[in-house]
Amino acid sequence: MKRIVQPEILDSLPFNHPDALLNRGDLRTIHSCFRTFSWFSKTLATHLKPFNFTPAILEIGAGEGDLIRFLEKKGNKVDGLDLAPAPCGRSEGSQWFQSNIFAFPDWNDYPVIMSNLILHQFQEAELNTLGERIQQSRLCIFNEPLRTRFHQVTYRGFARLMRMNHVSRHDGEVSIQAGFYGEELPELLGLKNSDWNWKIESTITGFYRCVGVRK
Repeated sequence: MKRIVQPEILDSLPFNHPDALLNRGDLRTIHSCFRTFSWFSKTLATHLKPFNFTPAILEIGAGEGDLIRFLEKKGNKVDGLDLAPAPCGRSEGSQWFQSNIFAFPDWNDYPVIMSNLILHQFQEAELNTLGERIQQSRLCIFNEPLRTRFHQVTYRGFARLMRMNHVSRHDGEVSIQAGFYGEELPELLGLKNSDWNWKIESTITGFYRCVGVRK
């Protein structure tokens, strides 16, 4: 299935629009059902062991900070980067940067970069630019939609079963169409195998999970 990036309804809604709030609730349901946050926690725990210092961690597209709060309870300090303002309930020890990621100047301060369902929104040129920004990182952890027709169809049924709102139903299918397959993501980011060890996992539940460790 060809990768096509299309506008998502959520991007046209004010942050506190009722449909936007319902969409974020639906995303929480998805992450709870499929234990997305636990995967991030376990992956961090595994790959932070070789560090001989406590690395700074940045989440791209941190939204309302749900993943950050989950990881903080596991003992991780994570800063957030998003167009949205800083959410309530954020730890005083973490930083929040309200910025477009392409205008963010401090990538070199973060050895660990992670994102959850955000990179699929970018066109190829934007992903290449992002790859240039994060090439000095030492660990990248990405969770994105797996792009297959099978998962587009199964998501449609799951969304109906869970009675998700129209934004979640539309944007979910659009997100899968813009998702990744095989080694596409590191290739689009321009993060070469000569410099990185990549582990890519495609889950039966429709996630594309990509972990890169700099050699």
